[in-house]
Amino acid sequence: MLVSPSLRPLAPWLLAALLSCPMSAQGTAGDSVSHSLQPEISLEHALAEAFARSPALRLAQAEVDAARSRLLAARTLPYNPELEVEAGDRRGFQSSSTDFGLSLSQEFEIGGQRNKRSKAAESELEHSQARFLREHRVIAASVEIVFGESVAASELVELAATEASLAGELLGITQRRFNAGAATQIDLNLAQATTARAERRAEMAGASARVFASLLAEVIGLDPAAPPSPVGPLTLSADHLPPLEQLVSSAMERRADLEALQKTLEAAEARLTLARANRLPNVSVGGFYQEEEGTDRIIGASFRIALPFFNRRRGQIAEAEALVSRSIAETGIGDLAVRREIYSAHARYRAARASADKLEERVVGNLADSLGLLQRSFTSGKIGLSDLLVFRRELIEARREAIEAKTAAWVARIALDLALGKNSATATTAFSNNAIETLATATQELPR
Repeated sequence: MLVSPSLRPLAPWLLAALLSCPMSAQGTAGDSVSHSLQPEISLEHALAEAFARSPALRLAQAEVDAARSRLLAARTLPYNPELEVEAGDRRGFQSSSTDFGLSLSQEFEIGGQRNKRSKAAESELEHSQARFLREHRVIAASVEIVFGESVAASELVELAATEASLAGELLGITQRRFNAGAATQIDLNLAQATTARAERRAEMAGASARVFASLLAEVIGLDPAAPPSPVGPLTLSADHLPPLEQLVSSAMERRADLEALQKTLEAAEARLTLARANRLPNVSVGGFYQEEEGTDRIIGASFRIALPFFNRRRGQIAEAEALVSRSIAETGIGDLAVRREIYSAHARYRAARASADKLEERVVGNLADSLGLLQRSFTSGKIGLSDLLVFRRELIEARREAIEAKTAAWVARIALDLALGKNSATATTAFSNNAIETLATATQELPR
C-alpha cells in the first residue's frame, strides 16, 4: 500500500480501513474493485466536486462574508442624531403656564476613529480572503495527492492481477510436468506457494485500491461507501525549476497564508492606533428651543464633552500593543516555517523525480511481452523453474517500483507547488477565476 509523506498523519486510519476491508479468495482483485467502485471520475471533475462540496471552503467563505459585514459597520457613522422634546406645567401663586423645549444634538468623534476602524476592518477582510485562497490551494493539493495515490493503487491492482494470472498458469504447467515425471515435488510445491503468494498480493492490492478510492471520495465530499473510480495517467510535467533561492523569493510573495499573517499584523496595528485615538473624548453639539407660555422664548446652542479623568483607555491600549507584538512574532514564525517547508519540499521532489526518471529509463519494454517470453522459455525447457521465478519476480518488482516512484514524484511535486503557493493548471481550471476575482474586489463594492 502506498502512503506518501503527506498522508502520514492519516496512516493509522488508512491501516484500520485496510484491515476492515473484506478479502475474498474468489475472482481476481480487479473484479472485486470494479464491483465496488462507482462511475469513473477525472482529476478535473474531482477538483470541481471538492470545491463545490467542501465544508472548509464554505467556512472560509463565511469568514469572508463576516469580515465584509464588519467592514460595512466600520464605514458607517456610529452615532445617530438625538432629538429631545420636553414640556412642563409651571404653577405660581396666582397663575400657571406651560413650558416647552425642543433640542437636537449630534455626537462626533474627533480623533479620526472611523477611518481607523475602517482600515482595521479592511485588513481583516483581506486576511480572510487570503485564508480562503490558501484553503482552496490546500484542498486542491489534498485531492490531487489522493487522486494520484488512488490511480497508482489501481495500476498496482492490474500488476498484481497479471502476476496472479501468470502464477496460476505456471502452476498448471508445473502440475502437468509433474504428472509426466518431468518435474519434482519440490517444483510443484514451489509453484503452489508462488501462486498463493501472488493471489494474496492481488487481494491486498485490491483492498488498498478500495481504501484509496474511499479516501478520495471523502476528500471530494462524496459517500466513501460508494467511491468513484479515478481515471487518467499520472503524467509528470517537464522539470524546469528555477534556482532554489528564486523559488523561495517568489513564494514569499505568493503564499496566501503569509499574506494573511501580514494582514493580521496590519489589522492589529490599526486597532492599536484606534485604541490610542479613543483616548480623545467624543463631543456632542446641538441646538435647542425653549419657551414659556405667554412669556419669553429662548433659542441657543449646546456643547458637551466627557472629561477623561478616570478612564483613559490604558487597558485597551495595552491589550492592542500585546496583539501587535503577538502578530509580529507569528509573522516571523510563519516566515521561517514557509522557508523550511519550501526547502524540504524541494529536496524531496528532486530526489523523488530523479528516482522516477532512473527507473523509467531502466524499466523498459512491455511487461506482458517479457513475462510471456519467460513463460515460453520455461515451457520449452530453456530455463528452469527457479530461474523463471527469479526473472519474473525481478520484472514485476521493477514495474511495481516504477509505479511507486512515479507516484512519489507526483505527490512530491504537488507538495512543492503547495509550498510555493501555486495551483496546478488542472486546479486553476476547475476553480472558476471569476470567483477569485469577485472575492478580490469585494472591498471595493462596499459603500464608503
